[in-house]
Amino acid sequence: PLMMDVSSLKSVQSAAKTFLVHNDKLDMLFLNAGTISAGTNDDGTLPLSKDGVEMVFATNVLGHHLLYRLLSPALQNATMARVVHTSSLASFESYSYGVATDLETLNGE
Repeated sequence: PLMMDVSSLKSVQSAAKTFLVHNDKLDMLFLNAGTISAGTNDDGTLPLSKDGVEMVFATNVLGHHLLYRLLSPALQNATMARVVHTSSLASFESYSYGVATDLETLNGE
């Protein structure tokens, strides 16, 4: 299995590199949004990833996007590659503002 912490861009990069060293094509990539809430810190702020991005967004969006981008050459080498990206309808109700469109809002600033 390919193990990584999708909230960590370094971990995603390492896992993708490991995959590409051993494989030149990828037939299917399944990206499943993994968390609805990371809770809050003691001071009420939202937890951040190692990269300084709000944890839920880092886990469910940034990590998956980076993984897709890094593995896209292997997907392109496959005869008929498939990419499946899933998430929950609950993501629309995660925040009072709906969907954030700027980094300050995402980071709770």
